[in-house]
Amino acid sequence: MYQADLPEIVTHNQTALDNLQRAITLGDGQFSLILVRANYQRLTQLLLSHLGQTHRFQTVRLSATARSLTEAITASVASVEPPAAVMVTGFETVDALDVLFKTANVGRNALLTKFPYPVVLWMTDAVLQALTLHAADLKSFAAVPIQIDYPLQALIEALHRSADEIFTHILDSHDAYFWHDSPPRLPSLSAYLKILTEQELPFAIADLEQHAAPLDGALQASLNFLQGREAHTPERLKVAREYYERSLAYWLQTDKTVEDTTDQQAVLLLHLGLWWQTYGELQRSTYLASYRQARRFYERFIHILRQQRHDVSPKKRHRYPNRPARIATFIHILAATLQQLEDWDALSTLANEGRELHQSDRVRLARDYGYLAEAALAQQDWQQAQHLATEALKLLEQAVTTQAAETADPTPVDAVNSLQAVVLALRYHQGRYYFLRGQAKLHQGDETLLDDALRDLENARQRTEPRYDFSLYRKILRTLQDLYFAKQRYLDAFAIKQEQRRLETLMGLRAFIGASTIQPYRSSSVSHSSDISPVEMRASGRQQAVDHLVDRLLQPQHTLVILHGLSGVGKSSLLRGGLVPALKQSTAEGRTTLPLLIGNYASWEIAILQTLQTATASLPSTPPNFQVSFPINGETLLAHLRQHAQDRYQQIVLIFDQFEEFFFERPRTGQRLPLYRFLRDCLNASYIKVVIALRDDYFHYLLEWERLTTVDIDILSQDTRYYLGNFTPQECETVIRQLTDNAQFYLEEALIVALVKDLTTSNGEVRPIELQVVGAELQRENITTLRRYEQLGDDPVQSLVLS
Repeated sequence: MYQADLPEIVTHNQTALDNLQRAITLGDGQFSLILVRANYQRLTQLLLSHLGQTHRFQTVRLSATARSLTEAITASVASVEPPAAVMVTGFETVDALDVLFKTANVGRNALLTKFPYPVVLWMTDAVLQALTLHAADLKSFAAVPIQIDYPLQALIEALHRSADEIFTHILDSHDAYFWHDSPPRLPSLSAYLKILTEQELPFAIADLEQHAAPLDGALQASLNFLQGREAHTPERLKVAREYYERSLAYWLQTDKTVEDTTDQQAVLLLHLGLWWQTYGELQRSTYLASYRQARRFYERFIHILRQQRHDVSPKKRHRYPNRPARIATFIHILAATLQQLEDWDALSTLANEGRELHQSDRVRLARDYGYLAEAALAQQDWQQAQHLATEALKLLEQAVTTQAAETADPTPVDAVNSLQAVVLALRYHQGRYYFLRGQAKLHQGDETLLDDALRDLENARQRTEPRYDFSLYRKILRTLQDLYFAKQRYLDAFAIKQEQRRLETLMGLRAFIGASTIQPYRSSSVSHSSDISPVEMRASGRQQAVDHLVDRLLQPQHTLVILHGLSGVGKSSLLRGGLVPALKQSTAEGRTTLPLLIGNYASWEIAILQTLQTATASLPSTPPNFQVSFPINGETLLAHLRQHAQDRYQQIVLIFDQFEEFFFERPRTGQRLPLYRFLRDCLNASYIKVVIALRDDYFHYLLEWERLTTVDIDILSQDTRYYLGNFTPQECETVIRQLTDNAQFYLEEALIVALVKDLTTSNGEVRPIELQVVGAELQRENITTLRRYEQLGDDPVQSLVLS
């Protein structure tokens, strides 16, 4: 926002500013809560700057990690003399706004004595709605919000400047590694620009529509682009493409003699290329065709950057100083696409161009050599491929060693970007370079190079994370398996094969897991906050069971849940793959939830402490080398859990899996009594809850717990128990379809019908574990038709189970 806009904005909001000043004056020397509705961050900053010239107040800007309004104000207002008022901003950046408001609502009465001055909360409409929802009692302290708005013309001019800023930021930012994700994510924006596009854009569009403001073509095209970015999600891809194409059409037809629109064209071409890549990743049947479309857009994008690099007119060099460097930043996005399309000649040409551009950038230069090595491998030039891969590794090693001293006097931004580039190269590229060199050595047919090749492949395996590049990791495992087998190291080859199968299951590429327990699902493509469970949980009511259990545990009156069912119905899978991940995403009464899964009962006190240590190791502000400094028994353990829940403002859920094993470990009643008492005390403690999972035939043991410790809960009641049963035939059919579709292991319709019929027992149910075992054998044998299934004999299910 330019200062030239200030007089018009102040005049437009003069009544609101007078009301604010009057409210502050009336509240002098005592606490009062004042709400200001302002939907634009720049407008808030501008008016606070204006007010600060004539009024004495302090500004508190909330951070993304803020959890307590009281603590944020106390930490910022440290002066001895109380301010005339405190202006609190930044609510729109807080990542757990519900927690912040719920905490403030609980402690609202303490504000009266803690802050003897007016507290002014500057909020958007969305934040005000959250305040009403989560802190209605606190909001009742305040009068009607004071409304601050843009004058219409100032809003239009602000949108113009913000759009231009976004186009330039995308092309000049250092975030050029976004295409490593699959599907590739959009180039990131600065914190301010992210708020502008995600939160303020809807307000701006609504304001413009309310005033029926006529928009010029450039602003409409910019808004189309921004709306396209907002719609660029798997669910709204078609809408995003329509916005992008509409925007690009405008910039292409703009009179070039009037305005230089190459930045806008370049950004739209980049985003349309990313759109086609995303579409290809999500619709695998169109993968190659979509990547060819992405290539066309990227080639046009790179062509514009080449032109900008060679445009040496003083006027443009002065106005756009960063344009010449853009081609070096973005050229690899086209190279990565050519790599996927296996156009080795085009990739070699582009990588050689990259070598000229990246002489002062070792990380990107190493990538150029990596692309050249891959092309040489494809062209069966083994020695050249080995040489190029070695050069890539050397360059990356140099970058790691010298990244801190790359610039004589690096600015903090330069240092961070340099470090980020090295970290990303180690994550995504180093393993590939070792793999390429190992492959090149293997193909030379020289027995003396086999051990070297094996070392390179093992290095590739150690330096490649499956979650970052699962496709490469699978190639490494397959090559290692073949090499170990050729060297007659059969146990090593078998271990590699087992790891490959396990990872394929975790990544959703294997439809059935056999008799194994389902683990939290890690998607190799898009990650959504809702996709916290494996597909088995989402199918056939298992996700419904997870949702029901979470809902119970978030209600204060439910302190105990007993999950029971027959052996093999999937209790452990539901806990590990569904309930635990879901609880980690949940909040209750403003508290985050910490689930602790326990399955070892030989020393249950130590097992709980170790689980707590593991769970808190990844949390912020956790002391290093967590040590137990108290005697471990039920009483001290409970005190420790209580203190943890209080210090971190969490609800703890103790989840005891396969609880029947406890009765094997502790066969006598006296041995079981300490845990019984501990569980009873947990149920009487605040913010500690208990989940017990056990087989039906051990349920009666819990009556011993109820009798010996006088538990205040009726264990047999429907509010406490949750029964997990087998699948119905209809549910089984749904599970099969969802599992096989997800893994692209398609079964013939007639085979699905026959399989469900054969799996259904005399009481009309299907055991989940039997479905998994039989399904795993079907996939292992690649049986996808009814004819091949029937060839197994009179009892195909038994043949598969016993195979």
